[in-house]
Amino acid sequence: MAKRIMARRGPRIGDELLSYDDVGHPIPYTYVPLGGDKGGESFAVGGTLQGEAKAQRNAWPHIVAFLKKAAEHGLAK
Repeated sequence: MAKRIMARRGPRIGDELLSYDDVGHPIPYTYVPLGGDKGGESFAVGGTLQGEAKAQRNAWPHIVAFLKKAAEHGLAK
């Protein structure tokens, strides 16, 4: 869905789509332990624990960089 949204509205400054195999929806919060219950979600979100752990580890630096850039350039308004 994110790919379709980005394609429809066109590229914007700061956009970066991160997509990972074996991850459900959404990527669990970083630094929160993953468990068999999918972190307490009440519905099936798909993915595997290994895929979610990899996505957490990879996505976090991208998230921090985006927030820093947004704060420096006033994109968060």
